[in-house]
Amino acid sequence: MSLPPNPPPAAPGPQQPPQQVSINIDIASLLAANPPPGTRALIEAIEASRQSKLIVLVLADNSLLAGDVVSQIESLLLSGGPRDRLDLFLRSTGGIAEIPWRIVSVLREFSHHLGVIVPRVAMSGATHIAIAGDELVLGPLSNLGSVDPTRNHPLLPRDPQGNPIPMSVQNLKHCLGFLTRTLREGEQLGPIVTELFNHVDPLALGALEEAYELARLITGKVLATRRAPIESDRIERIKEKLAGEYFSHAYCISRSEVESDLGLPVSRMDVGQEIFNRVEALHSVYFGAFGSASPVGGPVPLSFRITGFVETTEQRHILCQVMAPSGQRIAGSWIAGNNS
Repeated sequence: MSLPPNPPPAAPGPQQPPQQVSINIDIASLLAANPPPGTRALIEAIEASRQSKLIVLVLADNSLLAGDVVSQIESLLLSGGPRDRLDLFLRSTGGIAEIPWRIVSVLREFSHHLGVIVPRVAMSGATHIAIAGDELVLGPLSNLGSVDPTRNHPLLPRDPQGNPIPMSVQNLKHCLGFLTRTLREGEQLGPIVTELFNHVDPLALGALEEAYELARLITGKVLATRRAPIESDRIERIKEKLAGEYFSHAYCISRSEVESDLGLPVSRMDVGQEIFNRVEALHSVYFGAFGSASPVGGPVPLSFRITGFVETTEQRHILCQVMAPSGQRIAGSWIAGNNS
């Protein structure tokens, strides 16, 4: 029995674009389904210990001090009005260089006496906020940090993926210092610098120098807001120390070093003291909220996280983010509500 011949294969049609998955993310509903623990009683307890109004600015390590943070603080200050004594409960690893000066300026407009309580870390730009306080309250686990800025610039050398490699002016200064110290007899630095410019555009170097001088400028400005004046030579010494003499942007400055290296007075809170216990309890609530993630239902495996708080006893603003498995942020917003 003969079989009919196979039909010729169909001509290939046009390629279809990959199907796009539509994701509808309702941040407010996700927060309502995953509410963080209450903090009002702990904030009230710290206010009782300090006899001051407390405003909280706490950010997870992956959340930056940026313009959106300023608007949250402004909202709470406007609703509460000026205070004779205002405390800032501060945790942040830094962010956009210009933002701390804006935060300090706003806090100063609404307070006569400003205290800053640092339970753990106030690094980089957050250090600028901390040292602006008339009273700097530090515990045995508190750390400030260097303020030498690391900047991206489109004209900087790029990594294998094509992204500009972040660099600071201190990197370049130490590089040139090393080359100067290790030159052999008769060798000239000029040709080496010329070769360096073949790899790093002079315009990028200018931008890094601007960032460095901006950090020094802000250091001087925030210190000048303190009610107890600081001598000009001490301010210059603090500028130099914070802008590069620790040799690492990640260097943690202990409270003893704040006193000895920077010469700034510190109000110490120690283990067993009432204020220390209350500050630790409040910090633990925030740290626990940052450490938990909840799955977001849908076709893509996303997770919901809380990454920031700006709050008082009356109001709380919570920064919520939806993350991809890779860690990339898919969506995020601040959600405001009552602190009850």
